[in-house]
Amino acid sequence: MDEKKTLEQEKAELNALINKGIQFEVEDTEFEVKKRFFGLLKKRIPVKVRKQFKIEEPTLGTLDRLSAEWIEFAIDEAALKSDDGMKKAKSIVHNHAIRCARVIAIAVLGSDYLIPTPGKG
Repeated sequence: MDEKKTLEQEKAELNALINKGIQFEVEDTEFEVKKRFFGLLKKRIPVKVRKQFKIEEPTLGTLDRLSAEWIEFAIDEAALKSDDGMKKAKSIVHNHAIRCARVIAIAVLGSDYLIPTPGKG
């Protein structure tokens, strides 16, 4: 009976993701530029902004990009079950933190992403 309940819960979560998606908010700081003395001096004023994001059903291109990132995870389950498993888990998290952030960004942005390039402007 317990397995059936967990399967129904997973099915409900998937239906919620497919139909409605998942929304969340992030508080960010943007800088407003005010010009002074005929534009010679500029003052940057921090302004707090709340941004809303929505994770919807991923497209095939998004799934391909997500799977390309997931393949790169190197997790040794035997090392995690050993005596110093917590230490190994922390080292794995440290090694893959940027990749985890990239996976979340791909899931949130989907196919609408812009890779910033350094330069003027």
